[in-house]
Amino acid sequence: LTMDQPLTRLPSPSSGSRVRNIWSQIEGRLFWLSQSGELLTVGVPIVVKTYKSAVDLWLAAILIGLPLAVIVTGVSITLGLDYLHWHEDLGRYAGFFLIGIGAVTETLIGAFTLPCRYTLEETGLHIQCGILKSVVIYRDIRRLELSCSLWAAPALSVNRVKIILDDGFQLISPKNRPEFIQALQARIDQHG
Repeated sequence: LTMDQPLTRLPSPSSGSRVRNIWSQIEGRLFWLSQSGELLTVGVPIVVKTYKSAVDLWLAAILIGLPLAVIVTGVSITLGLDYLHWHEDLGRYAGFFLIGIGAVTETLIGAFTLPCRYTLEETGLHIQCGILKSVVIYRDIRRLELSCSLWAAPALSVNRVKIILDDGFQLISPKNRPEFIQALQARIDQHG
């Protein structure tokens, strides 16, 4: 270990643990020190990096626009009946039904799509698309490819990265695909 500044002895941790992690600004390395302040090991920390999903405008328009159109239609029917002094309960119920269907559909779309992000963690790629979460372990990845696909996937764009695994593949759509592929490939190479 080469440093310009010497390590100083640190006070013992109050929790009674034998080893503690100390983040040192010296050459950006992580030091594990014993309770007495002796240097045990040195490592470079894994930086967690999160990439948001790219979003195609046409897909966003469909996912937001169609349920919104159903809600607007329901409101129009409901308000139109009052404006025209129609007192047909069936028409009013139909309007409220459309409002409810549109609101439930929009809520479900939001629950299954937001947030859509990909996080490079220490041992694997964590994929989150709304309430759906999965992990792809780095050592299971065989190769990465650029892809343009409409297959169902935790992605909000058709411009995707295809992750070839031992037992299939995973499609995702990070915003900056070349940077993401480079960062993911570095993690794959690191984990062999």
